[in-house]
This record gives sequence, structure tokens and C-alpha cells, in this order.
Amino acid sequence: MFNSLLESLIEHTECVLGENGALSKVMEGFEFRNEQVFMAKAICHSLAYREHLICEAGTGIGKSLAYLVPIVFWTQFEKKRVLITTNTKTLQEQILKKDIPFLRDKCGLDFKAQLAVGSANYLCLRRFNAEITSTVTLFSADDFKDLQEIRRWVEYTKSGLFAELPFIPSGNLQSHISRERDLCPGRKCQHYKECFYFKARNSLKEANIVVANHHLFFANLSTDGNVLPEYDAVVFDEGHNIEEVAINYLGSQFSNTGLRWLLNTIYNSKTGKGIVAKSRLSNDEIGKIKSQIEECENCSDQFFQDILSKFGNTSFKQRITEKYFIENYLSAPLMKLGDILKGLKKQAGNEESEFEFNAFAEKCVVNAKNVNDFLEQGLEDWVYWIESEKRMRFTRITLNINPIIVADLLKKMVFDKTKPCIFTSATLAINRKYDYLKDSIGLNDAVEILLDSPFDYKNNVLFYTNSEAPDPNSNEYIDYCDDMVKKIIQKTEGKAFILSTSYKLINLLSERLGESFSGYKILKQGGAPRHKLLEDFRTDKHSVLLGADTFWEGVDVQGEALECVIITRLPFEVPDEPTVQAKTEYLEKIGKNAFTDYQLPRAVLMLKQGFGRLIRSKKDIGVVAILDPRIQTRRYGVIFLNSLPKCRNIDSVEKVDVMLKEIRERLLIK
Repeated sequence: MFNSLLESLIEHTECVLGENGALSKVMEGFEFRNEQVFMAKAICHSLAYREHLICEAGTGIGKSLAYLVPIVFWTQFEKKRVLITTNTKTLQEQILKKDIPFLRDKCGLDFKAQLAVGSANYLCLRRFNAEITSTVTLFSADDFKDLQEIRRWVEYTKSGLFAELPFIPSGNLQSHISRERDLCPGRKCQHYKECFYFKARNSLKEANIVVANHHLFFANLSTDGNVLPEYDAVVFDEGHNIEEVAINYLGSQFSNTGLRWLLNTIYNSKTGKGIVAKSRLSNDEIGKIKSQIEECENCSDQFFQDILSKFGNTSFKQRITEKYFIENYLSAPLMKLGDILKGLKKQAGNEESEFEFNAFAEKCVVNAKNVNDFLEQGLEDWVYWIESEKRMRFTRITLNINPIIVADLLKKMVFDKTKPCIFTSATLAINRKYDYLKDSIGLNDAVEILLDSPFDYKNNVLFYTNSEAPDPNSNEYIDYCDDMVKKIIQKTEGKAFILSTSYKLINLLSERLGESFSGYKILKQGGAPRHKLLEDFRTDKHSVLLGADTFWEGVDVQGEALECVIITRLPFEVPDEPTVQAKTEYLEKIGKNAFTDYQLPRAVLMLKQGFGRLIRSKKDIGVVAILDPRIQTRRYGVIFLNSLPKCRNIDSVEKVDVMLKEIRERLLIK
């Protein structure tokens, strides 16, 4: 059926992305990409017919431009607004600081795009001025010094974003002067007209394209659209993370450290600071609050001590399936504290204190409810677990509640209400199919396309596996990994990522590598902040970086710095992990196979992410070594292999250095 909007979108998009389009005239080193234009036309179709779309776009396609160009024209032709959400700040910055300025400044496209961030990123003028003018400070000497620096910054900042400060304020300071939803009077605030947050939010209404992260998307969803402006379509870039973000956002947490912060913010008996100290309550009234806070602290100590007595005073994760496994000492005193604060808010002395008393009373009620919900376990198909993290001076104990499935909720709240929703990422498909994604998020009526990377993996990437390697669960496997890692990085002269799912293995390998390779810089996750590790890795051409979890994705190292990715074992999640265990039980309850329908797909997606760290540009070359023999010896191994790009398979690492040299010479890489 002829669709004039579709024809117009395609025509204008080809004028930009086509072989002789605007991009070809202004982009240095432009190369026409059939895959990019194909994806862009699919986006045009999705927008014109308001149909959901799932599109895996391999590395190098240029997916952000493939969806941005059609979106720009659609928003102009139809007077619409599109929301783009990402999982990482890196991709956000690429879109906002590279792609969008390029389309505007070089290609002459006229549109407005703006970043949306959470309100806690903004300075709250009301809370800030209250702290500046208060005779009672909540802060340490260092925090108070930073507060004075922020006072000077406020005089010239236009955004009020903490990210633009020339220093990083402490978490304590920022938490007391940032905009917080339940501490905001909105239009009733005397600073409303100057409010950084509301000025930014109002300016979002003028944007054709709003860029946010997945977390902010769900924050908006949970507040009935009170965070973001209305939008007509959504692009979920890095869409493979949506289910996990949704599960975590819709869940709840309660911790001993969070409760301590809440009580200390109301009144800290050791420092004499808190919102109570700033109020005009009588000594008797303050004494009443102090007494109840002491009661809450004592009950908290008993409550969390009971947990440690039951499970041990160590770091652990423990799923809880027994209702009221310990006595609920906490909910009643927290509710009472909330009642006292509400009852005394009128006597607090001014509108500022009254507002804070009411807000913190509500926080007490929410915390009391979270404790009771955890112990009651009244939600079906939710998982309850405790995490204990033993640190140098204290043990952090967190009670967690998460939904096991979100598919029905996402279908009802997102996909049935907003069309189109466009999912894209370099890692969405399992065995070149989208069944896992569709089932996990409830998206069953989408158009599906899958576009391979235009990069020449077959000739530029060596792929090593060994079917005769020891079983990963055997005693010999660690020594095998150690031996193979040393052989490979000796051939590549460092320039390697070593990815594992085990911190224990990472620590062991880094120690052994440090002993064997004194000339190489051995970097390990946890040894420094993530950005510092990557900076050191990029600048030292003979470095090795060992990482888990966050280093499997969202890391972009181009060129000679990275020519080797070693994956120690297939990244299956630990089966007794509380969330994995609960999801497994749920799937078995409804007649599904937890391994093939859940554990295997998640491992494949993570392996694809890890594999994808190597080739980030057309000139990148290297070797990927998977040391786990199961990719060759188990029947499911073919699903992993079919989900990866086709490379040059090798069964020995002895000549890796020679092979890489040949590839460099062929590509004229010096």
C-alpha cells in the first residue's frame, strides 16, 4: 500500500545517507554502507506505519545515524517528539556531542535535541539556600569548604548540573543540596522560576529529540509521565539491557546504611546535626524525636544483628523464601517516628522545616513498609534476597525485592501505549533469532531485521578455541588458563583484555602475570577507577587488563592498544544466584526449560558483548581466544558460535604473532 509519508521519509533519508548524499560530501573518509541505509529505511517504515521494530546492527554499521536521520525528518514532518534511551553515558555522549552536532552543523539538518537527566543531578536552590543561611551545619569542614565553592559557582552556572562543577562534591553534601522529588514543593517553591531542574524540564518540551538513559525512562514510567515530556516514539539503543534495568528499577531495597543515613539526617546525636537541630522546636519536642530515633537505632542494630547471627558475619548473598524468618523489630518504631515528625511539623518554625519534616516522615513510612514487605513476602513471582558486604569498618546489609518477570507489565505500560518502539543494539539475537528478547520484554508484534557488521572479521580476526582443554570445573583448569593466557599475551606483546566472570580468577591471574611479565603493565578491575584503568590501558601499548562484569560491555578501545581478547570461560551466571534461582523455578513452573530459555541466552548475549570489545573500527585486527572447551564439546556450543561473526579459526596460538603481522602488512598498518 502506498504511503506518502514513507516515500518522503525514505527520499529525504537517502539524500543524507545515500551513496551521493550529504554525508558523502562532508564526512572525512566516508564509505557508503548498505547496511546503514537498509536500517534507516526500516526505521522510516517503522515510523510511517507506527510499527515496533527490532534491529540488531553489527559494530560499524553506524546505527545511531541510521535512526537519527529518519527521526529528524519524521519529527519535522509530523510535528512529533522522539525519546532515545541508552544504557551507558558513553553512547549518550556520542549521540549528543558527535552525531547530533554533525547532522546539524555539517549536514544542515534543523532540529533541536536535548539531554534529560535525573533530578538528583541538579542543585536545588531552596535546599542550597537553606544550608547556606542555616546557623546549624550538617557538614564536615571539607564539605563546608566545598559548599562555599558551590556558592560562588551558583552565581554563574546556567545549568545547575553538578557534573559541571570543577570538583566532585561528596555524596553527603550533594544529597543535601540536590533536587529530590519527594522534597520538592514544585510550583509552590519561592525559587520555582529560577529552578535549574524545572527550567531544563520545560526546555525539553521544545526539543524534537530527547536523549535519556534507561533508568530515567522507568522513573518516568513509575511517576505517570512526570519526569519526561510526552513523546510519540521511543528508540531503545543498547536495548539488550532493558529487561534488567526494568527489573531493578521496579524492585526495592532497604539497607542498614540507608537507614542510618535517614536517621542521622533527621538528627545525629553524635554531631548534634540534622533537620531537627535546624528547627525551632522546644527542647521537650526535640527530646521526643531524639528518644524515638534512639529506639529506631536500637531496633535496627537488633534486626540486622539477627540477620548476621542467622547467616554469618561475612559477605554473602542469601535468597529468603521463609516468611518472617526473623522478628520485625523495625516497622513499628519507624512508623512511630514518622507519626511524631508529622505531628510536630507545624511547630518546626517555618515553611522550609515543615516541608522537610513531612518529607522525612514519609521516608520513615516507606522504609517501614519495605521492611514489612520483605518479611511478609506477599508478592507472587517476586524474589527476595539479602546481600551482606563486609567492609573495613562496617558491614553493609541490603534487603532486596525484585520482580521475576516484567514482560506483561512492559507490554501493557510501554508497547501497547507507545508506537513505535524501536529496539537496537549490536547484541540482541541468539542464534540469529529474537525469541529470548521478545519473550523477556513482552514484545511480540515487531518487525525484525538483523544486519551483520560490515567489518572483515573473516580476514582480520583470529578465533582460537580448544576442544581438548580441561573442564572449567576441574582442578586443572586454573593452571591451564594461566598457561594459555601467558602464551597468548607473549605472542601479542600485551594489548590484551582478559574477561572473566570470577573475581577470584582475575585476582589469581593478575598476580601470576605480574610475576611473569615485569615489562608489561598488569591492570585489574578494582585496582583503580574504571576510567583510569582504561586510560592507562590505552596509553601503554604493552598492557593487560583483567576485568569482570562492567568490562564485558560499554568499553571502546580502538587501534593497536587492543589486539587480543581472552575469555576464560563461557559466561553462565551462577545457578544459585538468588535472581537466577528464582527465574529458573518460575520457568520450570510454567513448563519451560530454564537452561535453554534463560541461562543459555543470557550467556550468549554476554559472550557477544565480550567478543565485541576487539573490533571497534575498520582497521582493528586481533585474536579472540575462548579457553572454555564447552563451546566445542557441548551441543549448545553451536548456538554460541552461530551468534558470533565468522572469523579465521585457529587451533594453536603458536603462530599468532606471525599471523597478526601478516594481517597488518596486508592492511598496511604500521
